[in-house]
Amino acid sequence: MSSLIPVPKKDISAIYHGLGRYLEVIAQGSLTREITLPFIKQEPYVGGLFFSIRGYSVFGPPG
Repeated sequence: MSSLIPVPKKDISAIYHGLGRYLEVIAQGSLTREITLPFIKQEPYVGGLFFSIRGYSVFGPPG
């Protein structure tokens, strides 16, 4: 299972490109050396979308 990676609001932005119909999510900063393979997870909810930045520890996912 992946863990949430904390990113301050000032270091994340999202831009919607209407012509190509895609959302570009950008996070700035650095990760600790215990986290690798960061990815953005998209989850729909009533009224919109929820995005979270997640990653696996270098020890790998549990299980």
